[in-house]
Amino acid sequence: MEFSSKNVLKLFFKHTFLTFFVVTRTIWQSIKLKNLGLSWVKVTKEDQVRRY
Repeated sequence: MEFSSKNVLKLFFKHTFLTFFVVTRTIWQSIKLKNLGLSWVKVTKEDQVRRY
């Protein structure tokens, strides 16, 4: 691929929209899970202990 302004601009917009697509799909999936009845559980003290 040739290094030109046109190609750099095309890659910039391609990856910008790809990131936007991934974030919106992640949010959409979490909304669907919440509608199916997923409940959130608070973090307990045992969850914060580091295990080696």
